[in-house]
Amino acid sequence: MKTLRITIYVLFSIVVCLPYAAGQNEKAASPALTWRDAETREVLFTSDDVISFDWDKQVFLLDRDATHDFLAWIPPHMHQAQSLVVENTRGDIYDAVWVNSISSMAFSGPVYEPLSPNPFFSITNGYPDGYPRDQDQSMKERDPRFDPRLKKGLERAGVLGSIDLNRKWVGLLIQTTGHRWKDVGEDMKIRVEYFENTFQRGEKARAHVFFAGGKKTRKQIDSLTFKITFIANEGTFRSDISKKRVPVSETEDGIYVCKFAPWESVEGSDEKVELGSGRVSLSILLQKQNKTVYRLDFPSYRRVPIGGVRAQAESTDTPGTK
Repeated sequence: MKTLRITIYVLFSIVVCLPYAAGQNEKAASPALTWRDAETREVLFTSDDVISFDWDKQVFLLDRDATHDFLAWIPPHMHQAQSLVVENTRGDIYDAVWVNSISSMAFSGPVYEPLSPNPFFSITNGYPDGYPRDQDQSMKERDPRFDPRLKKGLERAGVLGSIDLNRKWVGLLIQTTGHRWKDVGEDMKIRVEYFENTFQRGEKARAHVFFAGGKKTRKQIDSLTFKITFIANEGTFRSDISKKRVPVSETEDGIYVCKFAPWESVEGSDEKVELGSGRVSLSILLQKQNKTVYRLDFPSYRRVPIGGVRAQAESTDTPGTK
């Protein structure tokens, strides 16, 4: 009987403790910090994507994919701010905005903006910098950017460190090849921007397709097809890629992130891409029930470099380790 009671106790303990242990493991595996779209709660990036964060300068560096995705969150032609929130595992730490540099509006509190030419992001206290300028000293001392909860999360992630803004980060410089806006339909404008340093053999390259206007044109279409041609090896390699039936609703935010792998050759061309450079062209078919209503072509603008294994981020100084 005593053995039976012990067995029951052990089984009861296992049943009770397993969910708790699983919850603890899940909590331990979750990122220390998360940045989200304040409206949709979509994850923009997490502390796992941060390479380094300079606490004193309020400047940080993301890995390459997270950098591209964060830049894509706000199309360059937008005049208004976009709201975001940073949180730890227990809840929100502070609200912030990303303001386009051409905005005529002013904002108080944390403001995120990209720095050029290096792929760093800066967090200022108000836009324009320091707004409102008549804030009292107590307000300045309560600067939410320096919330201890944020610092604790960055320490947990192991990314705090000093960043030298004059250093160039190999493999993370944002190099783009862009086209000017083109008119299509009754009232829509489109332009394309290729990220040159994403043309790494075996990985997906990236193009950001920007949309402006189009209220009338959108009523005439229901989807888009993207046709991409990539030429390399001095013309002896060709790859044709098609992304079909992209719902027009996916362009309503003003941007479509087009990822494609231009490494599979067409019949009659070289089988493999050589290191060097290539030319990329893109055509957009605006369609209604699979029939093309409008077509817009973006021919080769200039050569893009073709890389091998993705370059790692390097600098003379290493600002923080993960």
